Amino acid sequence: MEPLNIPPAMLEKILEKMKADNHRAFVDVTVEHVILGVAATIAVALRFNARRITRAALKWDDWLSIAACVLLWGDNFCAILGTYAFYPISNLMSDYCTKK
Repeated sequence: MEPLNIPPAMLEKILEKMKADNHRAFVDVTVEHVILGVAATIAVALRFNARRITRAALKWDDWLSIAACVLLWGDNFCAILGTYAFYPISNLMSDYCTKK
């Protein structure tokens, strides 16, 4: 495998673009996941509040909604962390591969 012979000026441009794209992608992913996670958490809280007000018994689907909410926040955390950690690498590789 031969080493990458990227001119310094081109490498500088790629790194500048990568920093801007990475920040924008990180902010987009973070905002989307946090907003949807908060909306889901509020929906589950309202569901339990409605059960309490109507004095209805809690059933398996209520507890399943809590489990789904916990898993959702775990998935959100992984998506945000993955965007922060791995997006720059994939962006740099895609830029280099398309320039050949």
